[in-house]
Amino acid sequence: MKNLIKTVLMIVLVMTTFLNYGNTKNKFENSFTIISNTKLKVVFNDVKKGEILTVKEKNGTILYSEKISTNGKLIKILDLSSLKNGNYIIELEKDFQIIVNHVTIKNNNVVFNKNKKEVIFKPVVRNEKNLLMVSKIAFDKEPLLLSIYYKGEIIFSETIENKEIINRAYRLEQELDGPYKVVLYNNNRSYTHNFNY
Repeated sequence: MKNLIKTVLMIVLVMTTFLNYGNTKNKFENSFTIISNTKLKVVFNDVKKGEILTVKEKNGTILYSEKISTNGKLIKILDLSSLKNGNYIIELEKDFQIIVNHVTIKNNNVVFNKNKKEVIFKPVVRNEKNLLMVSKIAFDKEPLLLSIYYKGEIIFSETIENKEIINRAYRLEQELDGPYKVVLYNNNRSYTHNFNY
């Protein structure tokens, strides 16, 4: 009888996990609809105030940037008629991830490359007194370069390679209260975290 109860409980937990995952997945889904040759309707289901929507050239040059002013659903019509033939990136930068979508302009027509959508997980940096903790999901196993600065001078640096899940903790000198700065480079992007303790 105990084994049956344990089995039923396990099945309920697994099903709840799958249901929650499914709901979360839909919550973060976005859609792109071509409404004319050069106009693209962008919909993100769950945005928060302060997140950033950008349109970039493939080399990273920002052509358009908007800080989201409300929570909820974002619906935006992007007029791409002024763009030359080439590949472009539309990104939504959230708290812990960046949703990257690719579009191509060819002969004044927009083509949405739905198979090239990617999600980049941003590093998470936390500090508690003299303990610094860094976490990052890196399914692509791209190297993460981490540098710690104290009063503008580099005091530690390392490159973490071939890891899907990165969890690091660094103990800082207790008598050195700051200011500290952590700079992380990954996927041709940099992230900075400033703190004192």
